[in-house]
Amino acid sequence: MTKRIATGIEGLDEVLQGGFPKGSMILLGGNPGTGKTIFSGEFLHHGGKNYENGLYVSFSEGREAFINNMSSFGLHFDELERENRFKILDLVTMKEGGLDTLMEMITNDIDTFGVERLVIDSFTALSNAFEKPIDTRITLHLLSKIIRQSGCTTIIITEIPTEQQGIGLGIEEFVADGIIILKKKWLENRLVRELQIEKMRGTRMTETRFPFTLHNGFKIFQPFEVSEVKEHKRFKPIPNEGERFSTGCEEFDRIIGGGLLKGSMTLFEFGKNLPRAVPLLFLVPIVSNFASQGMANIILPGSGDNAESIYNIAKSLLFTDEEINSFLRIMEKFRSYLKREEKYIVSMNSQTTEEQYEKGAKLRQELKKNTGKPVLEFLGLDTAEAAIGKDLKGILDRVVTDIRIEGNILILASKSEAGEAARYASNMADVHINLIYENGVVLFYGIRPRTSFYVVEMDCSKGYRLPEFTPIL
Repeated sequence: MTKRIATGIEGLDEVLQGGFPKGSMILLGGNPGTGKTIFSGEFLHHGGKNYENGLYVSFSEGREAFINNMSSFGLHFDELERENRFKILDLVTMKEGGLDTLMEMITNDIDTFGVERLVIDSFTALSNAFEKPIDTRITLHLLSKIIRQSGCTTIIITEIPTEQQGIGLGIEEFVADGIIILKKKWLENRLVRELQIEKMRGTRMTETRFPFTLHNGFKIFQPFEVSEVKEHKRFKPIPNEGERFSTGCEEFDRIIGGGLLKGSMTLFEFGKNLPRAVPLLFLVPIVSNFASQGMANIILPGSGDNAESIYNIAKSLLFTDEEINSFLRIMEKFRSYLKREEKYIVSMNSQTTEEQYEKGAKLRQELKKNTGKPVLEFLGLDTAEAAIGKDLKGILDRVVTDIRIEGNILILASKSEAGEAARYASNMADVHINLIYENGVVLFYGIRPRTSFYVVEMDCSKGYRLPEFTPIL
């Protein structure tokens, strides 16, 4: 069984079955600004905190710059230096002495300092001093030999020019035990960071590409997981402020500028292959926050949901039947019968488009009169299109106008198949949110207001599901 040492990178050790193989040599490549130094800093700092001495050999950044840069990420290497658990070998100004002298300096520090973690930053800067390409290969082999003999786990940083894809040393696949590439790419005109594991000796992996962020340190994200609520609790509402209504999630409120404005329309677009739990993760807290404060909700469910599934969700949040019948109205076109106690179900059978519109308008007015508060109306665009057909655009125009005049809130949810309807609705939306699925990870971004990418995860700590956001920076 391969012995591992924890990398200190949040999310990475789970992928690597516990960490890097002990005594291995890892090539870490990436374009400028991809996060190679902070990755290596996390690796060394985690070791120092766990009494594994670290050595940072720098050919590209002086001691002062490294210490200050790492401090901005909360990694205080000056403290580790004082505790004699970390050392910097600053070779930025080294111009003479030759390869033998260089290797002797590194070997001496490894032996005398008891180094268990080594970072060389960067091999590219070192190799630029060589006159012949063969010297680069010789140096890499010598480093490999030193690492094998000392048993220290080593990261060798290599710079990849912006226009280049691979590391480009030519022999890395034979010398290195692991190869990790850090990338920056643009998706929907927004920055996405990606870590790619090209090789890792003795490690089985089901995924090799992972989005990551430098927000509050280096963190990689694994595929989205649906967490189970261990003990269901009553939904705790977030009070509304002035003309704005909370989405039931404080962080989401902050991202979109303070919540949903009275008389506004919000469009959610859910991309292909998203887990079913993702739309519910956003929509359920919004509906719950309204109902918890005595505000009514009119819901035309999207495909895959119906009155029963919504009722069950409400019960899991500990809403009573009285509350459900008072504050929920779920519209179903194909409901053939209604039980007397199912006041929350509104049958739309055998009605023309105009009759459906009139019934919805009358229902909004009645609920607003009964509660004395604004009404939230939710429409699944795929269901609306199936029920209304070619008249959908005209109906949307009228509903949006009504919402603005009456001071209510309208939310539209679109799946990727409802492209035309979503594009039309987008022109009227005050808030426009997109969610996509990338390498198994859920990414969220705002079109209006414009935001960067956030990774969406699930938080069940309050006794119900809420979205959790981490920005990709």
